[in-house]
Amino acid sequence: MRKSTFAIAILVAFTLACGLLTPPVTLTPTTTLTPVPHIKVVRVRWEEVTTTVYEQPIATGATAILQAEFLPELYRQELDPDGSVWYLFMGSWESPNIAEMRSCFSTSSPCQPEGDWLPYVEKKQFPILVDWLGPREFWLAAEFRDPSGNSILAYNGFYRPEAVAQRSMQITGFWDVATPIGNQPAAVQTAVAPTLAAFPVIGSVVLEGGNCCAGGTAGSTINVGVEFAAASTYGQVTEMRVSTAGMCFAEADMAEATWEPFAASKTIPVYVGINWAGFYVSVQYRDEQGHLSPVYCDDISVEGMP
Repeated sequence: MRKSTFAIAILVAFTLACGLLTPPVTLTPTTTLTPVPHIKVVRVRWEEVTTTVYEQPIATGATAILQAEFLPELYRQELDPDGSVWYLFMGSWESPNIAEMRSCFSTSSPCQPEGDWLPYVEKKQFPILVDWLGPREFWLAAEFRDPSGNSILAYNGFYRPEAVAQRSMQITGFWDVATPIGNQPAAVQTAVAPTLAAFPVIGSVVLEGGNCCAGGTAGSTINVGVEFAAASTYGQVTEMRVSTAGMCFAEADMAEATWEPFAASKTIPVYVGINWAGFYVSVQYRDEQGHLSPVYCDDISVEGMP
């Protein structure tokens, strides 16, 4: 009997060594998420409503309207294979018991709601005169509570719901050359004075009407529309030089670009690689007396899909 048992042990060891017998596999339990009822939150939506394109630049002198909506909604927790938790929208929160709210709006830095609680409203608007050039950041924060004074979770749409939802938005002001400098807000006139002294020609460049993105099948070529505009107090703008690359060019970098007749628009073919890549167009203008503009640049994100 001992010899038989010893022989069986030798046979098992031999088959394991030769790969003829696979030992049992111990399965590691996967991470699970404890079921949670629908989470009742107030989602804070934050957008500029005078434009139709996300983060589209706004001409100086115009009024931007920043709108905040406070939307009662239901969410459910979901678990990704990597263990991260995200939130799935399940629908509107019917008959919400939101009684009061506090919010803050800032043009300089992130803020925290303070002061008296006010009756809950579903929407607030903040008109802002665009009297600056380039990007400027605006911040909003809000919190909510029920009739008993209990906090109601707020959700900014990106991270997990918290007691206070924080949102930010960037508004870019640009000088529309069709509007004379004398008709611009005083702050804009002051801001552009040094530039006008050095570069009497002013202008702009916009890709795809200000859209953030374009795309196509990876390996293909798409056409990107570019709009050019320029004006000079010394005469007609007659020429421009254009460079395309993966970054904005400085004036020194434009030396390799060839001067060509000014055109209000053109279409540039762009190769579409896999995933996302930035496409940049830099332009400099020259009037009939040889005065130059600064270098203007705009970009668009191009996505290549399999």
